[in-house]
Amino acid sequence: MIPPRPNGSMITPMPHRDADASNSSTYETSTFSKKRTALTAEIDAPAPAVRFDEYASVSYRNHQICQEDCAELWYAKEDYQRFKKSHTGNAKDIIRVESKYRGPNSYINVLTRVFDACINNNTEQDDDAVISLASQDARNFQKWVSVTESRVGLERLAARKIRMDKAVRRKEIVFTVLDLQEDPSISTEPLEVTIAKAACEISRPSRNFAALLAHAQQQASR
Repeated sequence: MIPPRPNGSMITPMPHRDADASNSSTYETSTFSKKRTALTAEIDAPAPAVRFDEYASVSYRNHQICQEDCAELWYAKEDYQRFKKSHTGNAKDIIRVESKYRGPNSYINVLTRVFDACINNNTEQDDDAVISLASQDARNFQKWVSVTESRVGLERLAARKIRMDKAVRRKEIVFTVLDLQEDPSISTEPLEVTIAKAACEISRPSRNFAALLAHAQQQASR
């Protein structure tokens, strides 16, 4: 059991974390692009590892079904391995086809331009709103979503730009949370509020892209 940290932090750094990593990131929005440039250069380096303090874990007894039946509600480890192998194989097939017939409006190129639009959008969207796309990209994105139902969920595996961006942002969030826990005084707001705002800012492109994808799927189903 990991004892509670004095400042009530939610995650703790693993021993091998680079001691200088905290110098590369803060919660401020203006520093995100600088951090991302530095982190991109280190993308092949081992990812920073964290673990949740177990003292904060809460267990709830299930009074609705018996313990034996609970196991039937979860996939086994072998199931996840099979899913992952299948998804990876499908993504490789997409990449192989695209490498032979890729045009400006190919599946991966359209995904990449749409994701770039999500990155360049600096405003928070309402829960029921999606960002605006260039008319041609919007049409092509809708077309691809409509005719490639089996590819939904494979966007990150198929499009390198999306995959790399997500890896960088994951590191960015970890560094930011650790930095804020080490020096909570850099914000005048409660620590959990500052962390939540920082995480929302860093993850905005992914959330915008997910909203666009969901909207396109909804349109395709009509």
